[in-house]
Amino acid sequence: MITSSDFEQLLDFPEPRRRTREIVHNLCEGKSLVWIFPVTIDKALLSRIIADECSKCGIEPRLIYIDDDRELPGNFVANKCSLPVSPGSKIDIWELMNSDDIPNLIILEGLDTLEGRSLNLWLRFIINWSRTAKQFEAVNHYYPKALLIPTNSYELVYKLQEDLFLKLNWFWGWFTSVELKLLIRTTSYETGWSYKECLWIETVFVELAGTDMELLLWLVNNLSSKKNTNAEIYNMLKKYGETKQWVGKLCNIYLNTDAKLHEPQINGIGKPIMPPVNMFYLWNAGAIDWSDKTGLIVNSALLAIRGDITALNHRIWRGQSKFLLPIIDLQRIQICHYLKERYTNWQVYCNRCSKRGNGTIDNPSNTETSMEFYEIVTFLRENRSPGARIENLRIHTDNLRKSRNILAHYIPLEFKDFSFLLDEIKNTMDIVNYHI
Repeated sequence: MITSSDFEQLLDFPEPRRRTREIVHNLCEGKSLVWIFPVTIDKALLSRIIADECSKCGIEPRLIYIDDDRELPGNFVANKCSLPVSPGSKIDIWELMNSDDIPNLIILEGLDTLEGRSLNLWLRFIINWSRTAKQFEAVNHYYPKALLIPTNSYELVYKLQEDLFLKLNWFWGWFTSVELKLLIRTTSYETGWSYKECLWIETVFVELAGTDMELLLWLVNNLSSKKNTNAEIYNMLKKYGETKQWVGKLCNIYLNTDAKLHEPQINGIGKPIMPPVNMFYLWNAGAIDWSDKTGLIVNSALLAIRGDITALNHRIWRGQSKFLLPIIDLQRIQICHYLKERYTNWQVYCNRCSKRGNGTIDNPSNTETSMEFYEIVTFLRENRSPGARIENLRIHTDNLRKSRNILAHYIPLEFKDFSFLLDEIKNTMDIVNYHI
């Protein structure tokens, strides 16, 4: 489970903060909320955070744990709130709404432990509470009392229907890799890791973790990026999945649903308000989530258990390429500017290279900065001068070319190659010393 401190930091980011305020706003307006969580999230912790936010708004909550399935729900709530109940009598919800002994917000925990007749009685109580709340507001013209019901039981979606004063809220798509990256950046530096290792965490570990903060912390705490290969990272992902018991039934469900399309043909536009019905079980286990940027996400640990190395390689490559490719291209442009200032024949060479395709120069003003790495390396080889500076530049440029070509072919880098590339970028910058 993620610690209270981790969650509080995550909730400080804009999107989680917006969602928290939306929930608090609904509760303060007397709208009851059934909040459905995957089992990997500490629902009691999140409920307490919401309760604290409601307290700041002047709504004092009361936590009630359902530990007696023999008593009628209304009587049970009344007893827990010290409202006198006569023997043999039945407390009406309207009486609860009007009583000063009943707080404006009741957090009901323990619904997941009920079954059969007891569960049906409480579900009927929740539905009637919502109906009574509507009547209460119409008569009294101020907000009714609300219920907050955290649960892991996704089956409730089939038994409860939303209305004006009863909302179903799914803990679904709350976090993105952006929040995880910002949070882990501070943690990485505090652990004393080098800047290379911190960049590796941000480009590889964060991309593999997706929206799973617990998985990200697992990777950071269990892997040494100086020693572990990508294959060893995959093994560690598999171990994480095994600790979550994502084997057997869950893997079979994964194979028999659309979730096997690990990168679905959906973008973040029109985000569904809840997981797909045929994937409830996967979501409840914490194996899928939603990202506004990439759509449905299958946890990397489940992919590792299934042996889907292609998907895992793609995720590492995706994290590396969006960070490294712009930096590599910037180095290419800087080298071109450097050669333009140092060699009078650079422009002639660029024009000659540009004419090779169709005999004309498409954009003469840009030819001097549009040369590819191969053409730059060729020029440096043909124009060698005394001293090691230019020869070193040729070597470093050629290494940038090789790394760029690897990434251009959708192949992820191992840490040693990642580290070497960062060194070559620095070496190139030291020689060129040109900034845009």
